[in-house]
Amino acid sequence: MPKTRELDDELHRRITAFTERGNEKFEAERFHEAYADYERALKLIPEPVESWEASTWVLLGLGDCGFLLGDYEAALRHLERALECPDIEGSEFLILRLGQARYETGDLKGAREALEDAWRLGGAELFEDEDPKYLGLLRSRS
Repeated sequence: MPKTRELDDELHRRITAFTERGNEKFEAERFHEAYADYERALKLIPEPVESWEASTWVLLGLGDCGFLLGDYEAALRHLERALECPDIEGSEFLILRLGQARYETGDLKGAREALEDAWRLGGAELFEDEDPKYLGLLRSRS
């Protein structure tokens, strides 16, 4: 993992503004619009994107929106990239969404691994509002 670097204050402010707008639209279930704001935020982050803590949350937002929009390939791309970013410790939701995106793209082995990790990190509560098929994969032996 690349060393974490700090963004200058102005750039951080601009990225945060797009992210906060995206979060508001996400909460209003306007996922396409939220996705666009998260993309704008990501475009502001210097390369290598994986060096910046801000990338973790922007990529998670993109992955979550992609998942909820049914674009599982895009969700998977963003979530896997987020794993390369700093400050993912304790992000059981990231691991949960990763497992779900893997499931939806047909990678059942990878899905099971991620979902098991999510279960270890977040327990049953993390899965409460999710489709039962994901817990079903954990309970199955296939």
